[in-house]
Order: sequence, then structure tokens, then C-alpha cells
Amino acid sequence: MLKRVNTIICVLVMLCTVFIFPKNNVLSSEWEVKVGKGSYSTVLPPGAENVLPTIYRTNNLKGPMSTNDWWSSTAFLRYSERQYPHPLAVINKKEGIQVYYPGPSIFANKDAICGWMNLPEDTPDDFTIGHSQVQVFPDTRWMYRAMSDPADAINQMEAGIDDSSNWLEAGNSKAHTYHWIHNFNAVGHVYRNVTSSHPVYAVFNKEGKKTYVAYNYGNSPITVSFSDGKTVNVPPGSMAVSAEEATGESLVIDDFNSSAQWDSAKNDLGEKIIRNGGLYNLEANTNLYFFYNGGNSPESFDTYINRDISSYSHLVLNIKGGSGGEEKSVRIILNDGSNHGVSLSDYGNLTTEYKEIKIPLKDFGANLKNVNYLRIEGTGTAKVLRIEEIRLSKTGTVLVYGDLDGDGIINSNDYVLISRYILEVINNLPGPYAKEAADLNGDGRIDTLDAAILKRYLLEIINEFPVGNYRFIILLV
Repeated sequence: MLKRVNTIICVLVMLCTVFIFPKNNVLSSEWEVKVGKGSYSTVLPPGAENVLPTIYRTNNLKGPMSTNDWWSSTAFLRYSERQYPHPLAVINKKEGIQVYYPGPSIFANKDAICGWMNLPEDTPDDFTIGHSQVQVFPDTRWMYRAMSDPADAINQMEAGIDDSSNWLEAGNSKAHTYHWIHNFNAVGHVYRNVTSSHPVYAVFNKEGKKTYVAYNYGNSPITVSFSDGKTVNVPPGSMAVSAEEATGESLVIDDFNSSAQWDSAKNDLGEKIIRNGGLYNLEANTNLYFFYNGGNSPESFDTYINRDISSYSHLVLNIKGGSGGEEKSVRIILNDGSNHGVSLSDYGNLTTEYKEIKIPLKDFGANLKNVNYLRIEGTGTAKVLRIEEIRLSKTGTVLVYGDLDGDGIINSNDYVLISRYILEVINNLPGPYAKEAADLNGDGRIDTLDAAILKRYLLEIINEFPVGNYRFIILLV
């Protein structure tokens, strides 16, 4: 009986396999992927429908488009995809770009969204997108530093350029870095107090000596004018360089960079300031705002000097006007017990941009050995002066020892000149201050000893003359 029951069950199972699960509904094994003790199919079962989301398109999208999961401003879903209201915080570090989720430590207002971001060492699990692992390109830093302080840039470069951990930026070299920085050291830092209306120009300042550079990209000669009155003639398609005579030691009377100092009525010399009418304000501790409104009655301020200034050649003002015409109503007075004044308009017109105005001290006709104070005096209605700096300067020239022809270069031409002069083939040397430049041992004579020193210098046996390589000569004009 049991054998007959088993036979009936087997027949029923076979019938169910044939009639309930037809052969054409069984998935082909080629689509089956085994996973552990189970499997899955890579295709839909026969007869099943794949319901795709409706794609909403704007009129800007023409022709067929892919139904992959990408969206743009021309195609979008009916309802929003997942949104993340808290933005990720990102910061650039030497290790790479650190990405951090601020979570609840975030706040927002109508102007900004702000949050807290931990340091990488405090959040080791943050995601960091690494880069080349180069911590810094010091050559770039040195080269930028040269624009403002070439001497410091040289010191930094010499201390670090041979350090193997200091990578140079791709495309740069030690030679290029060296020449860049030393060229800035030769002409000085970028000098932004002098400007030009010509778009392609630069001004450099080294110890008071300004170098002017301009490029003419046109087809005709031009004259480029600078805000301090300097002009440079530039041929077409060329660059022109013009260097002025040097300004040596300066005495800053006031640079108006301390409101506390101004409020205590003191200048940079520690001397007193007296205000005689007018309104005053130190703007961002960078310049003095002087408003005078006395009509025909002068309003002024006195900044005291109380010292001998006879070794200086010029009074220098870095100054600008307001609406225009101020220079015609401004007088500068040096007081040595009596008043000696000049009109600012005799030395340049003010604009709404800062410009440097140099006034020769001899023009005051004062006793410069005993000057009490300097007065800035304005007459007129509703006039404004902004003064960035008041200083005294010594204008002169740099004497280059060994440069006998005055071309700025020490070479074999200078050796020929000193030899011919010693042999009395020629009676004079062509360069300015050439006889001073030829006395290389400082004994007051030009002889074979000086010629021998110059020869050793040209052969690079020595790199400095016994008297030094340069001397500053004051020109009191």
C-alpha cells in the first residue's frame, strides 16, 4: 500500500511541473548568477514590465535623450530627488582637500551659511582628497616677497633653496628664481605711490631711487607721463626704462598711521601738533583727512620739527585733493622765527589720486639750521586735502666706483680709460664724478695702484674695491 502511495505522489509532482510551471516560463541559466547558496537573474522574468520613471523635459531639449540617471536644467523628475540640507564643509590643506560634514553645528541667515569645521588631526575619519603631497612651493613665496622686500627674499632663498624638502614649482628653476629676486634687489620694490594713465607701466623704488618702465604696444612713438611728473619717451613696439637720481636718507615727519598718536597731538618726531581751525580725521590709520572751510580766513595745522634740517634737500608730500582746485589755495610754511611760505600750485596740480610733490627746501629762503615747525595752510570754502606722508629727503646720485665712463657697467672700457689717463694720453675721464670713481683705494690720487685694483676686480680676483663699490653723493640744489 505504501509503495502505491509513493507512486501516486511522484506522478502528481511531475504533472504539477508540466502544467503549473510550463517549460517556456523557466529562466535560462545564461542569465542566472550564483551567489552563495542562492542566485539571481540579470533579466526580468518573461511577461514582467519594467516601469520607468516619467521624464519631464523642457522645450529647450530637442530630439531623443538618454533615460539614464542624469539630470540637468533641461530635464528633471516630477518630484525631487534626495536633498541634503546641510552642506559639506571643505578646506584646502597641505594633505589635500578635507571634506567634513558639520551636522547640527551649522547655522544660516539671509547672508550666509556658516558652520564649524574641525582640524584634520581632530577628525581623522574625515574624507581627504589628496594631491602631490608637496607642502609648499617656497620659490613662489620668495619671488612674491621680492616685490615688497627684495633683501628679505634673498635671505629666505639662500636659507632654503638647497633644502631637498623645498620643492620648486613645476616649470621654475633655481637659476630663474635667483635672477628674479636679484633683479628686484637691483631696481627695488614695486612702488605703488606713483601711477600712470598708460596701462603698461611699472615703477620700482630702491632706497629712494625710482626706476620707471613703460611699454609702447602701438605703431607710433609716445610719451608716458607719471603722477610725480616724470615723463618717458617710448618708441613704437618697444620698452623703455628710465632711472632717476637717488633719494638718500629720509626724515619722516608724519605718516599718519596712528590715531592714538594724532589724538595726543604728536607727530612721528615726537613733536607737538597744533590745529588752527579745520576738521581732521585719520582715515583707517593710513592718511590725514584735512577739511578747511574758512573762506578767506586760513585754517591750518602746524607740525613741529625743532631741529637742523640743512642737510636735506626737499620737502616731500604724498598728497591728493578732493573736488579739485585745492592746490591753488594751499601754502606750505617753514617757520624759523619768521614765516617763509610757498604755494603748492607752483609744484604740481592735485588730483583725486595720491601723488608725490617735491618742494626744494631752498625755495623757502628760510634758515634751515633752526626750523621750528611746518604749517599746512588752506584758504577757501569746503576744500579737502588727504595727506599720506610728510617727509624730508636728500636727493643725490649714486657713485659707482670703477665706472669711469658713466654707463653703469664696470668693464674693460673703464680699464682702458684709467690706463690712458695715467699715461696722460687723455686729460679727463668722460663719466660724471669719474675722478672720484677712479680713486679705488681712497688715497686721493689716480695712479697705477688704482689700475691694478680695477684689473683684479675685472679678473674676479676680488669682488669689492678697498673703498667699497658705491657711495651716495648729496646734491643740494
